[in-house]
Amino acid sequence: MRIVSFNVNGFRGMLGQGDIISDEALYNNLQSLKEFIDSLKITDEDVIILQEVPHKILVDKTTVPWVWEEQVMFQKFNSVFNKEYKLFYPRFLIDSNQCTVGLASKNTIWKYSQPPIVKYDRYHHYGNKLIEIENGNDILLGVHVNPCDEMWNLIIKGLEKNRVTFIVGDFNAYEERGKMKNKPGILRGVGYNSYIPSNVITDYKDNSSIDNFYVEKNKTIENGISIEVKKTRQFVSDHACCILDITNS
Repeated sequence: MRIVSFNVNGFRGMLGQGDIISDEALYNNLQSLKEFIDSLKITDEDVIILQEVPHKILVDKTTVPWVWEEQVMFQKFNSVFNKEYKLFYPRFLIDSNQCTVGLASKNTIWKYSQPPIVKYDRYHHYGNKLIEIENGNDILLGVHVNPCDEMWNLIIKGLEKNRVTFIVGDFNAYEERGKMKNKPGILRGVGYNSYIPSNVITDYKDNSSIDNFYVEKNKTIENGISIEVKKTRQFVSDHACCILDITNS
């Protein structure tokens, strides 16, 4: 079983959110992402968690509620991947510029997790950042964590009350620096081992290690875990693609 975590930076390559990029370039980058995902040749046991997929754009702040429109790139993302992959979305996919999405094979053994792991509702601004799925006895929480105590506290509270096997994604926190640097230690304190060391760079722009895999300490691993953290050539992002591989677990 492989679990992949990849922050795709809105299909913007190494550009920042305020940098100008054409629709044509975005679409070409989306096609490159599809080619890269296809090259992974995922099986029915595998799952991919993508962060920062383009979702909606805010078009009017003068009304209550604000008016949002679905981005064309979100529609194209669905069109490109939906034919060959099963897509998992957050339980509450709120109005948001970007969202977290899970990808699996059409015959995947993963399904949406019930009951919910993290208790939140559609009014929480980070409802677009959490994927909750399960595979037999294994439960996976895919995340793109806001660098704020509110979201971290809700996640930790959910983990204290619910058994989760894997917590995977962009945590916006690692122990070397930053106001969230204590959070990885808190995750370990509630029963999880991290598998990407803090000196392995996963975020190239900030030269930091904020993407990780946390695995429940009591998870039985018969033949070990291998980790790959790599800069991809077919599809360019400001984050590394991170792969956790468990053989015959």
